[in-house]
Amino acid sequence: MAMPSTTDDFARLSMEYLMDNRDLLSKDGNYLGLWRNPADDRLYVDVSVCDMDAHDVRDACAKHDQIAFWDIQLGEEVIVNPDARSGQ
Repeated sequence: MAMPSTTDDFARLSMEYLMDNRDLLSKDGNYLGLWRNPADDRLYVDVSVCDMDAHDVRDACAKHDQIAFWDIQLGEEVIVNPDARSGQ
């Protein structure tokens, strides 16, 4: 989605996403994930899963057509598929 222009827009869009995905977000280990891509100034919102095994995370990203994941241990983004379309 395009970056919300106001705090109110961000709050409204966030609540809509939370309500639309409450079933997934209510499961243990699932979190609300936000990522701003500076290249296109878009905000990506998804249901994120925290896992300590980067290989498992990479496999899950590929399976779910994700562009990248954030490696907490390295403190950096890991690109899996720059052409992923799931967030479009």
